[in-house]
Amino acid sequence: MIGGFALTIVVKILRHRMETDVPTWAMDALPNLICGAVVPIAIFMGNRTIRALDFLGFCGLILVGLIVYETIQIWMPKRTFELTDIAASAVGALLAVSLGWIFFRRNMQAGEQSQ
Repeated sequence: MIGGFALTIVVKILRHRMETDVPTWAMDALPNLICGAVVPIAIFMGNRTIRALDFLGFCGLILVGLIVYETIQIWMPKRTFELTDIAASAVGALLAVSLGWIFFRRNMQAGEQSQ
């Protein structure tokens, strides 16, 4: 999670100074992708047990929060509303759900094998 946060900060600070072949919209959307994917996955770092349905709901709440934040930027000075940011947040959430599904599936198979 710290790595994702650090990458987000670096991209935000350097995105206008970086000489890359990566399109500007992709660099602008990268923090949203990271946040949508990394924040939900970070829940697995704790020692609490979480059910798959609760994880799915958590991913949904993160996505809704990111969409609300992006929409509010319409009225924020020096901020811009970007559909690509919403799309990146959705892709990040789908990535988190996919990784979570793999995690839950492996745990279910390990539980079946131990019985």
